[in-house]
Amino acid sequence: MAFLFWVSQLLAAVFTEVLRKEVRYNSVPPEVYRAFGFPGADDLGNMFQFKRDFEDYYCGVRNPDFARSLNPSLRDFQRGAQLPSRQLTKGRLGQR
Repeated sequence: MAFLFWVSQLLAAVFTEVLRKEVRYNSVPPEVYRAFGFPGADDLGNMFQFKRDFEDYYCGVRNPDFARSLNPSLRDFQRGAQLPSRQLTKGRLGQR
């Protein structure tokens, strides 16, 4: 659980840098997420619960080195997030 919190903080920092607007991570338990009531909230809550309850398995089967062996141009999150920054800042997200 601590690892996911750390990664979430890191992702928020990358989005803050790319969007030039503060982005903060807000931990929402899967049980609360399911209660949001929008279409798909149950499914997303289940996904978040799986990631939380089976973190070692979930992260273990997603090996970045193996993925890069299949696609050498694969970008890490920070480099990937910088690609669409113009679209993000010009789109709906940037208008808020």
